[in-house]
Amino acid sequence: MKYVDINMLNYKSLQDMEYIAALTDKVPYYDFERKVARFVEREKIQEVISELVKEGKFAEAKELMERSKKDYLREFEKLLTPKLLSIRISFPYWIKLYGLALKHETSPSAILRRLLVTATRSLIEELNRTGIMAPRAYLLIRESLDSIKKLQERRTFNEDERGRKYMLIYEHEEPISISELKHIHYFIKRLVKVQVQREGIPEEIVDLLFEKTVASDFETLEAFFYTYVGVFKEGDEVFLRFGPEVNTLDFRYVVFEYPIRAIQEFPPDVVVKFHKKILFDAFVECPHTIEEIRAKLERGEALTLEDYKSIFCHKFDKEIEILSREGIRPFVYPEEGEEFIHAEFLPYCFEDYPLPLFRMQFSGNELRINGITLRKKPSREEVKENLKKLRDIIRRAYYRAVGLSEERVVEARAKVERGEIDEEALDVLSVSKGIDISLDYLLLRQKEGRDLLSAFSKPSEVFTTTFPKPLIRVLELFRGEKIKNILEDLIAKEPL
Repeated sequence: MKYVDINMLNYKSLQDMEYIAALTDKVPYYDFERKVARFVEREKIQEVISELVKEGKFAEAKELMERSKKDYLREFEKLLTPKLLSIRISFPYWIKLYGLALKHETSPSAILRRLLVTATRSLIEELNRTGIMAPRAYLLIRESLDSIKKLQERRTFNEDERGRKYMLIYEHEEPISISELKHIHYFIKRLVKVQVQREGIPEEIVDLLFEKTVASDFETLEAFFYTYVGVFKEGDEVFLRFGPEVNTLDFRYVVFEYPIRAIQEFPPDVVVKFHKKILFDAFVECPHTIEEIRAKLERGEALTLEDYKSIFCHKFDKEIEILSREGIRPFVYPEEGEEFIHAEFLPYCFEDYPLPLFRMQFSGNELRINGITLRKKPSREEVKENLKKLRDIIRRAYYRAVGLSEERVVEARAKVERGEIDEEALDVLSVSKGIDISLDYLLLRQKEGRDLLSAFSKPSEVFTTTFPKPLIRVLELFRGEKIKNILEDLIAKEPL
């Protein structure tokens, strides 16, 4: 606690003084001539009033007499209902706040309220121990804090496909250029092939799934590159993660053509195993549907809309109905009453599986992640160097995932430049270019022309919580700081 003498606190209004009067069971009086705050013990009120009268300050004497009749603690008690409070937290503390919320599996709001309860409890315990605080006020605020501590907060985290809990702190979606689509598509297909081969799943089924992109058949539908930054919890540790989610597959093909061809060309157990691996809902929860669809095909019967719904175990009936209508395109957004298709029922396809989790270390006004130091106001050179480091880390992760190396890429490029163009060299260069293009979308093509690091490491973030406003002001008065600075100091000291 910074101050103990209540006459020396930085009062901004008479209400501030009334709050302290409630805590101390004294009567507030502000001497405008000397510009000093005074708190008069109730048994000495008459003595002070007499002094004011002798000085000819009759109005001040009357005012003090009226104040002495007030029960400031009762007025204070009426204000102890938690109210909505908005607080702007600076970088990097706002990122740590998300990390703390995930660590304790709650919300940033709940963490802020817990910190405020802890700080207020510590304050009143010290005020009570030093005899500054009246016993009745001490009991009242302690009971209020106990009640606030019991408030339940909505959890704000999600779970990924591996069961890891996470919170997103930045996200952005960017349409993929048609000229770059095929390279990204080819790269993702290679990622999937590497994964399924480890499970003994034939790569031919991957080729079948990836047969059509959103731009197949001379159409110009858009694919989107979705970039996110999030805090992830694995075990008891919290990490930072950068990642993309991108799906270049043709909607209609994947829903209406691919499942039928898959069960015609591959054994049912292979199809189900593959779909489980790529988190694709077709047939996974209703494998018996395979035999039903096969039987209809063998009898030469046409498949109905209900049959296609059954392939997806009736989990996405509305989306499939929209896709089946002539002229309705995917990615129709809910503007002006238009219907909407969400891409969640397409294969997940391991877009971000090889990317690392970054350990976070907070030091002063810096956030350090795997050798990268992020500051509130970095220089251009720091930004450039940090982006290069992050790009190298992610490229190495992708190269390992698809079995590439810088040497193989250099050799393939040299081979092509010599005119020795073969399938192997084109394969290496296609995957390599797909990775480079993906890195450009991931790191550089963010909102308002910013890079990913500057986009997510913005100077501040506003959070809301609920807490009694008089207790906020009491904390500020005794700590001699704004509540923003108090909370940032508390966040900095919290173990992550």
